[in-house]
Amino acid sequence: MSGVWLSLALYLLIGRVTNWNRFEFIPGYAVCSVVFTTTERKFAHYIVVFGLFSLLPFFVACFSYYKVFTQLRRHKPSFNTVSRRPAGRMISVREINISRTLSYVAAGFLFCWIPLWAFAFWKRLSPETAPRVVELLVTLMLFLSASINPFIYIASSLAFRRELNKILCFWKVARIVPVVTDSAQRKRSWQ
Repeated sequence: MSGVWLSLALYLLIGRVTNWNRFEFIPGYAVCSVVFTTTERKFAHYIVVFGLFSLLPFFVACFSYYKVFTQLRRHKPSFNTVSRRPAGRMISVREINISRTLSYVAAGFLFCWIPLWAFAFWKRLSPETAPRVVELLVTLMLFLSASINPFIYIASSLAFRRELNKILCFWKVARIVPVVTDSAQRKRSWQ
């Protein structure tokens, strides 16, 4: 994490010291942002940023999920019941379900964030052609990313549904009352 922060700070600092870019307030985004002195520098910056911060993580994530899904596919035929284990490595049904849920979470995250990044590049490279309604839809997708995970967990996990039902319907849940048995009473009488 320190390396990521340091590389980003150095990238911005070197750009500012060499007069490659400057910072200005961008009213459409309501933030200060990098402004480039020439269009060639702007294009080079976005190629680097898009490659390092979008394409590289995307391909690493795709490769990782490819490996997970090939492992799941390889072990899936050997699971006829919940109690059976595959012949080679020990992977439980619970681990497979967790991996599947994580892949749904990652897909939901990508579904919500890819339009934002695509629109951000579109607006940076050609701001006059970016319609306001698309900006509002992208913002809605961004907010959706913060609320989509509980629905994914509800759809993919029976245990999560049970616990959520207990929380939401707390008045229906039977109260746990300690039961005193004869052996417990005898133990107290000896003390």
